[in-house]
Amino acid sequence: MSRDHPLRRRTLLQGAAGIGLAAALAPVISTVAEDLPPGPVARYMDSIWQRPQDGGDFTIRNSRGLQGDSVEAFVVSYRSYDLTITGLMCVPVGQGDGPWPVLLINHGHFAFNAYDTGYDTLREDIFFASNGYVTIASDYRNYAGSDKGEYQLEAGYTYDVRNLLDAIRFVAPVDANRIGMMGHSMGGGITQQVLVTTQGQIKAATLYGSVSGDEVDNYIARHTRWAIPGSGTGEGDKVTDQFGPPDKIAEAYRRMSPINYLDRVDCPVAIHHSFADTTCPIEWAEKLRDAFAGKGKTIEYHTYQGQPHSFQGAGFQEYVQSNLVFFDRYIKNA
Repeated sequence: MSRDHPLRRRTLLQGAAGIGLAAALAPVISTVAEDLPPGPVARYMDSIWQRPQDGGDFTIRNSRGLQGDSVEAFVVSYRSYDLTITGLMCVPVGQGDGPWPVLLINHGHFAFNAYDTGYDTLREDIFFASNGYVTIASDYRNYAGSDKGEYQLEAGYTYDVRNLLDAIRFVAPVDANRIGMMGHSMGGGITQQVLVTTQGQIKAATLYGSVSGDEVDNYIARHTRWAIPGSGTGEGDKVTDQFGPPDKIAEAYRRMSPINYLDRVDCPVAIHHSFADTTCPIEWAEKLRDAFAGKGKTIEYHTYQGQPHSFQGAGFQEYVQSNLVFFDRYIKNA
């Protein structure tokens, strides 16, 4: 990294200074404990909504060097409650000193032993950083160099992304007033949960080949289309083991499903989905589109023919170019 790189000349402040502000911004909703139905209460959207964000200690661990001529990549870490979470940050090079708008890009599901920092997001990271955005892709807990933590009985990955929002609030070269979010597959589900459990922090968001906003759909998929005999992931299903399937705890699944809380979303959302997606069927995107529309939210809906779950070739280029226009309108140039 060159001596005059903006990351050298600007001060990287510890995100712990933002805890008080994050707590002040946290939305408040009253819930009577005895009214809570049986189930994984820590995964209910109201439970996530009520828990204050607490992230900080944003640290650059090492550089992965230049990615082309206009992007430098860094392995980073930050604190999410009492866990240390790693991730990848890409920063524009030769595009001024910033501060730049930032996109938080949430990756999809992988077996823990099949993932490394930057998997599933690197193409987007490089594309958007080369177009004037800082991109940060959290690994989440249990992935890559992150600490281990619970993620089934509580919304661990969602907490890690919410806390990243807190951790970057006072970190150069990020413009914390211009933050967008993207999520692919499982990362789309995380993005949905973040959207309905924060306010005023995300200016625009994209859901790309996302899991369903209805957790019943995702439960069925885990036991059918996503079940790979002999895959050896060993993750199990703690919610079902402890509380039962959706037909036994229907109200709990309703409360775990972000699709039932879209009235809280306060930014434009773009949905990108392929008709040929066999991992997350197009019907889930249509269901979510209609639910957003029913709440009168600003929504863009883009469909693709013949593209797999992770877009390739011309389909991927169409996807990122469309999102560049979307984020420039609502974030960079807003």
